[in-house]
Amino acid sequence: MRAAAEQQINAFLESYYGRPAAVMRKAQGCYSGPAAGAADYLRAYADAGASHLIVRFTGDHQRNLETLTALRSQLNWW
Repeated sequence: MRAAAEQQINAFLESYYGRPAAVMRKAQGCYSGPAAGAADYLRAYADAGASHLIVRFTGDHQRNLETLTALRSQLNWW
């Protein structure tokens, strides 16, 4: 399943930006995996000093937004 999610991200990046996914991944962070891992992934940016994050979803946007909203309690800085 993770491989399918990675491919979905790659397809999105290439379609949206018109550049190879490998190039875009060097310019912006990408995460695919379980929700608990997403909280850890985003928290690492906050721990490094980020005060604002922009999150873009691929796939089911409503479901992903609900999942991210549910993670808010785990992201103490949010």
